[in-house]
Amino acid sequence: MSLISILPGEGIGNSIKLGDSLYTVVNKFQKYNHKMKIIYSDKKYLETPIIVKLPELGFRLIFENCGHQELILIEVIDFGFVKLSYNGFTFNDISYADEGFMDVDDIDTDKADKGTVDNDAQEDDDSVCGIQNLSLNGRLTGPPTTKLPTLHQIYNKIFGPTYPGRLLSDSTSYILSYPGISFKFTINSGQLLDKLPGLTENAVLSELLNWDNPDDITCRALSVFSGDSWDDFYNDFKNFLLAGRKSSIPEGSKPSSLHPKLIPEIDKLSVNLSTSTISVQRDAEVYTIKLGKTTQQEILNILGPPDDYFNKFDSRLLIHKHLRQSLPSSPSNNNSILKFHNYFKFGLDFLYDLNPEESSNSNQKTGLLKKVIIHNGGVTESLDFMKWNKCNWEIETGGKDGKIVVNSSMYFKEIPSEFFTSSNQDSIRPVLLNRNEAEFIDNELDIINKNEVSARKPRTVSGSSLNEKDNDSRLKIKTWGQSMLYGGNNCIWEVIESSGCITCVTVY
Repeated sequence: MSLISILPGEGIGNSIKLGDSLYTVVNKFQKYNHKMKIIYSDKKYLETPIIVKLPELGFRLIFENCGHQELILIEVIDFGFVKLSYNGFTFNDISYADEGFMDVDDIDTDKADKGTVDNDAQEDDDSVCGIQNLSLNGRLTGPPTTKLPTLHQIYNKIFGPTYPGRLLSDSTSYILSYPGISFKFTINSGQLLDKLPGLTENAVLSELLNWDNPDDITCRALSVFSGDSWDDFYNDFKNFLLAGRKSSIPEGSKPSSLHPKLIPEIDKLSVNLSTSTISVQRDAEVYTIKLGKTTQQEILNILGPPDDYFNKFDSRLLIHKHLRQSLPSSPSNNNSILKFHNYFKFGLDFLYDLNPEESSNSNQKTGLLKKVIIHNGGVTESLDFMKWNKCNWEIETGGKDGKIVVNSSMYFKEIPSEFFTSSNQDSIRPVLLNRNEAEFIDNELDIINKNEVSARKPRTVSGSSLNEKDNDSRLKIKTWGQSMLYGGNNCIWEVIESSGCITCVTVY
């Protein structure tokens, strides 16, 4: 079984690194078909970190949710799946009852990319993602035996001396912290527990290290983080993440990363609706894009080739052209030729108009930018979840009292009404977007009126309260991913109905 290195303050192996985005990590583990359980708050989504549990690896990953959704905490909560090491020392040992009878030749090395263990015990870029416990593949049928690390081993052999730790209030758990990593130990001896109350921190550590049976104090979990100690990290975690979302809303008060190595490919997208310009901050450079002026080639020069693209030939919008004063008769009016460029890793889509401009100028431009779609693929109840990355955006418009700025750290209800009334719009009326189908083969969406949906009553089953809960669960599943569309100020806003999170903004 491969050995995976623990890197305090950095990550585990070459695959899980602090500062990685939720989009990067989830898609990496999906590639290897690892099971994931994603935990989030449906009531205070933006204020609460996102947790990704990997039950087949025994890992729990914590991501902040108000910025770039970066990985800020890695926890190993089960040592029975992956062998870990530090500076050449094996941290935990895993053995199987039938391990001595396994023929190495039976392992199909061609399936290594599907999760088979590399028996050379060498790490590569996917050393964590590509690992799968051999017993899960049906090769080893015996129950695993895990030898947990002890406090004595960690303090005296593997990591060395450090400041005294902290005995938790339940008096059965002990936290020992080093720069970038901390360990949680369980005290399994009642006799030892009776000696600890009332002792100073130094006395507690001395009593634990000199206990006759080291196996009575075993490590049950470890945490990898960025910081000098667990207490320092936890204080930053509470102050910056759990209570700091509001501070990121005003312009110029963008929170800094808890992990300084995080350098997103696109730091922020700034949209000015009054000038129809979009500023892209990337690699310490600022690029300006203008709707109706910037060409497809110019954007390719800035962002590189798209992750996907498709052409769309659409004549349905011609029904609205009777509103124009005049409509020249031309074959080009029969169909609108458009091209979509999808940048999933950036959370952006660009729509280009491939129809030539109708002018006497012989140097007619084609492929002009018509729309920009800004995604927040980090909203779990969105059907865009993890297909697009989260793009951090800022949109400003002119108002009676000056410019009004909104950004991706806000709920839709937090956008001031002046933002929409600045465009001489007294109110905006939403429509409901029903996108809970599994696939959209032809990229078409059904839009129905909110009143039509709200008038539908869920069928109830008379009987016990359990049936009522089942009905509530069924209704939640049926409405999962439902969103509202709001239009105004040259923007279309898609908002998750249950949480109020803005999942997509179309600027045109």
